[in-house]
Amino acid sequence: MPSPHRRTFRTGIDSLGLADANPPLSACKGGPLVARLAEQLGSCALRLAAGEPHLEAMQRLLRELQEKTAVADLAFDTRDAAWDSKSHYDFKVEKLKKHPARSGMSFTMEDRVLRNKQKQKESSAAFEKASAEAARAADTVLETRWCSTASALSELCRCHASIFERAEVSRLADRFAEAPRLLSMSSSAVFLTSEEIRSV
Repeated sequence: MPSPHRRTFRTGIDSLGLADANPPLSACKGGPLVARLAEQLGSCALRLAAGEPHLEAMQRLLRELQEKTAVADLAFDTRDAAWDSKSHYDFKVEKLKKHPARSGMSFTMEDRVLRNKQKQKESSAAFEKASAEAARAADTVLETRWCSTASALSELCRCHASIFERAEVSRLADRFAEAPRLLSMSSSAVFLTSEEIRSV
């Protein structure tokens, strides 16, 4: 489905073109100017159409990055909940250990201690597992965030270059697209020269 901007341009062009106008557009006052404007709008609409796929690709890349971040957020929420459970049973077991038992611990009390110690053990294991999963999710986001961002910026530059026909922005898009490969080769890779930065 065409974007709202493309539909607006198309409507404007159709209104200004007046191909079947009577009398002909060329015979009207200002007709040549209107015809020239319609031509320019048509050219602009074509450039917008050329840039739209890059904009959609950028949005897709950003959604993927947001999904990875959401997974990490959920993993940390799970870890925090596991910590709350672990803290609860740590406190409860310590409290039960301090329970006065002058005539020895009753069977019921001993059973309570054993039951809560088991829950303490289970909650500790759950917390360790949740912590490891949260760490892995965070590492995934941190390891891929620059590559994902660079790819999205490359598509944004290509969109800009398609619409405004800026060759230097197209070159910048190529450099952003190369960023993941260069980053894998060297952590200190230079993505832009000073001349390229000044030309943008």
